[in-house]
Amino acid sequence: MGFGEDAEKCFNKASKIEHEDNELYEKGKNLYNMGRNEEATECFDKVLDIYNRHSPAWVFKGLALRNMGRNDDAIKCFEKGIEIDDRYAYAWHMKGLTLQEM
Repeated sequence: MGFGEDAEKCFNKASKIEHEDNELYEKGKNLYNMGRNEEATECFDKVLDIYNRHSPAWVFKGLALRNMGRNDDAIKCFEKGIEIDDRYAYAWHMKGLTLQEM
């Protein structure tokens, strides 16, 4: 097998991982939007198992936890999203709102 075939296998694997990651993230957002916070959290955990630096997944996990009254855990998630991308304004905003409500 040549380098071209090896490269193709690498690209296919990357595509599969990215597709799975995005598909789970969108499913989690949909569950969150339907108020199914526990299931949404589980979905975001799966996304984060695949790619731990997915800042939107951290923030949406925080939102779901916040809806379940788990504000301390939510803040930790918002902080993780901020750690990954300190210019993620929505993460800062939701952290501030959650702190304000506590």
